[in-house]
Amino acid sequence: MLGRRVRVAALVVAGVLAAQGSALAVVPQPRDITAFACPSGQVPEDGFGDVAPANLHEAAIDCVAWYGVSQGTTLVSYDPSRPVRREQMATFIVNLVDFVAERTRATDGLPPAPPANEFPCDVAPGSTHYASIQRLGAAGIVKGTGSSSAGECFDPGGIVTRGHMASFLANAQASLGQAVPATTTNFYADDDASVHAASIDAITAERIATGTGTNASGADVYSPALEVRRDQMAAFLARKLDRLIDTTTAEPPAHATVVVTPTTVAAGGRLSVSITASRGLVDRAEVTGCGGAAQAESFGNPGPTLTFDVTVPTSQAGRSCTLVVRTTLEDASTGESRVQRDSVPITVS
Repeated sequence: MLGRRVRVAALVVAGVLAAQGSALAVVPQPRDITAFACPSGQVPEDGFGDVAPANLHEAAIDCVAWYGVSQGTTLVSYDPSRPVRREQMATFIVNLVDFVAERTRATDGLPPAPPANEFPCDVAPGSTHYASIQRLGAAGIVKGTGSSSAGECFDPGGIVTRGHMASFLANAQASLGQAVPATTTNFYADDDASVHAASIDAITAERIATGTGTNASGADVYSPALEVRRDQMAAFLARKLDRLIDTTTAEPPAHATVVVTPTTVAAGGRLSVSITASRGLVDRAEVTGCGGAAQAESFGNPGPTLTFDVTVPTSQAGRSCTLVVRTTLEDASTGESRVQRDSVPITVS
């Protein structure tokens, strides 16, 4: 009799779990970042040697590097598996908001850093991320983590969790005059006790975030306490950019198409390089590689297309090489400059 009661109790518990799982909404597919923010064929490779093509977030890393939202830890490294610190996240969010705000006239964006330090406990004036942290604090996007005798603390070296990330992104969007719509939809079985639950569900509804898997009952989970790696952070930011480019008058960064002809040339021969801006203007270019001295080309004034020749030295006979073209583009909407790097393989006969 006792065995039957235990079996009945187990069935009741299983039924409750199943009911809870069925009450959760289906997690939507995340945004396709090529739709608005990162058009196919326009996003240059980031040049980070430690981001494998097989990395799930490789395209997102290219995207946020293109926007200048997030850069590498060195010129050639991104450290995709390194956890994101709170101070770094502050600068990433500021870069994202500033990019959109500067190109959307109806949006004021973030306030300047206030004269008084909002987090005197542990954020030192003059530190790398000081201004970003202060601006986010003044805008109400971030809050302190406690206080000490010195004042409010920020914990700049603390690691960003997936829950923190959700609130960062939801609050940042609000600073652009586009508050994330509140939702009563519950997508995940493991975030109800989190202070970030509302933000998690809101950015999931906007297809910015997705889950990390399912629990033993088959319900989707978000893992709000899980640390965010730098490659995962890029995916969050790229999807947020896609959403903001979709809904504002902002456009992606200036982009140039670089064409080198021919790609097979005799030693001592000449290559023709054509750089055409599909958005923005070409200001100047620097060409290196293939055994030649660095060659700089420029306009008297920026223009839509820059064309010039490059001579391959006779010493390169029989050697394959790579021509590296660094193009400086001017964004016509803001007057800002950015550098695009393209590598073109050349066969020398």
